[in-house]
Amino acid sequence: MANGRQASAKRMKMAERAQQHMNVHFPGFHPAWIWTRKTNDGFSTMPRTMPIVMQIIDAQTKGQPAGHTLFCLWARSQDHPVLMIENPATFAAEAGFIGERAVDTWRKRMRQLRDLWFIQTKPGASGEFHYVLLTNPNAAVAVAAAATSVSATSVSVPPPPSPNISK
Repeated sequence: MANGRQASAKRMKMAERAQQHMNVHFPGFHPAWIWTRKTNDGFSTMPRTMPIVMQIIDAQTKGQPAGHTLFCLWARSQDHPVLMIENPATFAAEAGFIGERAVDTWRKRMRQLRDLWFIQTKPGASGEFHYVLLTNPNAAVAVAAAATSVSATSVSVPPPPSPNISK
């Protein structure tokens, strides 16, 4: 396991290697066509496992897939796990819900994510989901796997916090 300094050094090497590949395979590519987190607004860091997590969520919420709703929350996180949702209609639209029932549908998906421990919430001025804490999706998947597995003792994720604290 790498410490913070080692991980930073490794990332620099990976970034340098990626830049070398860019220079070799895509020379002269105009910078306007390159998304760079440090120079463009609207960024986020999310787990590499997010596509798999989204598939797991969709499988657990059959008929009412909620994976894309979680993705949209992560896309808004700006490298911090707490979101403040002042306008649920904006989040509903970003998650792909349209029409009169868009916000209601989005709220149902948010409840599913909360029930599956992918988010924790606190009410506020905009309602039930004003404050949202994005939990580690890998931990939520591990807890779900432990709940359905016979060998639950092999999972090294602490149990989720008490529901009365997080909801």
